[in-house]
Amino acid sequence: MKLIRLTSSSDNGIVENNFKEDIKINENSQIALVNSCFSVSDERFDLDTNNDEITYKDTLTSESNAKLTKTVYTKDTGKDLLKDITDKTNGSLIETSQNIGSQFLMDIEGGKPLAQMRISPNDGNLYQNFFTTPNGVKTNNVNLTKAINNISLERLITASNDDTQHIASFSSWGKGYSTLRVQLSKLETNTGDTNLNGCIMGLSNKNPKDWVLDVNNNLPLDDKTYYFRVGDPSLAIHLFTKNKGDTGERDGGISLDKTGNNATANANYIQIDKEGTNMVWKLFRASQTDPDIIRTEVITNPNEDLYPFVILRGNSTNMELRNVKYTLDPYKTDLSQYLNPITTNDYTGLGAIPRQIKNSTNTKKTFEFQSIILANFLGFKDRILTNQAGTRGEFKHKAEDQFRILVENPYFIVKLSNINLDSYDGENEGRFNILASFGNEVNTTHSVFYEANNPVFLDLKNSSSRSIRNIRCEILNADLTRTETDGFISLTLLIK
Repeated sequence: MKLIRLTSSSDNGIVENNFKEDIKINENSQIALVNSCFSVSDERFDLDTNNDEITYKDTLTSESNAKLTKTVYTKDTGKDLLKDITDKTNGSLIETSQNIGSQFLMDIEGGKPLAQMRISPNDGNLYQNFFTTPNGVKTNNVNLTKAINNISLERLITASNDDTQHIASFSSWGKGYSTLRVQLSKLETNTGDTNLNGCIMGLSNKNPKDWVLDVNNNLPLDDKTYYFRVGDPSLAIHLFTKNKGDTGERDGGISLDKTGNNATANANYIQIDKEGTNMVWKLFRASQTDPDIIRTEVITNPNEDLYPFVILRGNSTNMELRNVKYTLDPYKTDLSQYLNPITTNDYTGLGAIPRQIKNSTNTKKTFEFQSIILANFLGFKDRILTNQAGTRGEFKHKAEDQFRILVENPYFIVKLSNINLDSYDGENEGRFNILASFGNEVNTTHSVFYEANNPVFLDLKNSSSRSIRNIRCEILNADLTRTETDGFISLTLLIK
């Protein structure tokens, strides 16, 4: 019986020793691992100014740029890098027809990172279905009419100054570039009572399933988290906004296009957009070729769930809405049945035209890392990720390799490289020189010590005696990838 101790200071788990004298191995010998001692390196990645830039190109000529958070990532914080890429990409999307309704996500699928841009399509069926049961709520006296790429709304009977008649979605607004839009197709003064007119278009941070009206039949102000309110056009002030946390409304400071005491039909389009990390209130009018930016506020929580709603106060005699559109979170709601919509130009009567939502097929979309080092760290072979998605308007690219820093390694494998053994591996579907495998107990020092209670001897594939002077072993992870080691390695073998 022979005892052989192998040592190394390599950083890749390779242990190779050359001896100055022959080691004789008799025919039909057996070998076993007695013990092993090594330290696993704490993998780290320093994200700095050399690798912190990312770019998403929605067309060949249009791109959104962002900078990632400069920090050091370890196994414990590896998922934070995926979230930072997600949030910074969504926060950088510029206003293009391709980007409106788009939402990015960097996630793990089957152990490998997946970079994906999904869309909320421009489809009248979507707008109808998510404002009605079972995906939303439409109260009794709201009439909804669907068109190809929008819906129209009106309140059928008596007007009011409360929130009883409304339409709202149970699915949350998008977290990328998202929009909520309403065109005022009719807004005539209510000569009986100017307080009983207009509408509120907004976003609630409370799911409408849980809405409770107060004694005056109004939602609490905080539940109407962001909104545009339009009042009777004969009033001196008839355009108001509310931001999250406001204790009251703010005068928009800009009037609607009017004919006499009435708003000009189809001449005014109000819109709330999530542009990057800002909430932006806009008014498009027939009288000018640029929109009025009514208000811009920084969003305190870009990933907060917000639910689109419209409250109707004026009835069909004095108010009608058309061209109602909104975009939803495509990762929280299955929107696949609404993909590939027919695109129509439904913005009429306006001088300033809202950006159309047009998620056309474009295989030229790319996601790019500034540094190949960061791309490789995540598991991507190339710095520029091409589009592998076959779905109109979307982007998808899956990494070729695992995101190593997140791989949980439950055990190690010791491979004997230059001496053949009677051992086999299912992943390789054949013979593989596995000398031993043993569990990996997590500890703060990242040190590993294994000692066999009863050494398991394996047959050497030598039908005749031989002499060797070189022995090479490799310490592998459970998935047969190479282990990153730190410091001294010791392996003790027995041959009999």
